[in-house]
Amino acid sequence: VLTIVNSIGLNEQELLFISQAGSGPHSLQKHWNGAPDVGMVSDIIFWLLKEYGRTDSRKDSDLTRLHFHTLAYHILATVDGYWNNQISSLVAGARVAGNQACGTDAIDPTKVVLEFPKEFVLSQTDGLLKSKKVTLNPANPVHTWHRENISFFITPVLICVNPIPVPVLLGSDPALLLLVRVLAGGDPAPEDIPVRVLAGDPAPEDTPVRVLAGGDPDPLLWSV
Repeated sequence: VLTIVNSIGLNEQELLFISQAGSGPHSLQKHWNGAPDVGMVSDIIFWLLKEYGRTDSRKDSDLTRLHFHTLAYHILATVDGYWNNQISSLVAGARVAGNQACGTDAIDPTKVVLEFPKEFVLSQTDGLLKSKKVTLNPANPVHTWHRENISFFITPVLICVNPIPVPVLLGSDPALLLLVRVLAGGDPAPEDIPVRVLAGDPAPEDTPVRVLAGGDPDPLLWSV
């Protein structure tokens, strides 16, 4: 499943589920305790792209981009040579999350809070990355780092204090269930589950939308 999409978006539960199903890093962790640790999240993202992504031109995979979103921050990871404007797209996604939650067109500083850690490490398994603590710079909140041929970008999210009760589409549960079952060696989702497209970000404008289970892309969810 992962190898037939260009880009995927995952939240903290979905990312941990995939690592558990595929025996990835930190897979023994049953759940997150509070905000997901940045170093652990980046370890799982790195493993996922190395294992299932096109990090080698000889690999039969189209996956080159992963957008991780949790309440306090977003991480974008891309295989080098395939994507542009990563910082702009990451910041735009984080800003929209705050705007939608508060129901405003622009961020109102009186209605949001910052819960991003002041210090964090970029990995819990890579010795060099783990040894260096990163401090949040309010003047330039986007931090970039590289691990082999994968580039990582992280930015805080301004959290709405009193979010309005508006449903926000963040993913597709049937698609996630199908993904976890396939990684764990199980059968595809039953036919009565209308799996359409994998949860996450649309493919780039010059790339056809990829479909998981042969269904047509839903025009309400995708635009190309």
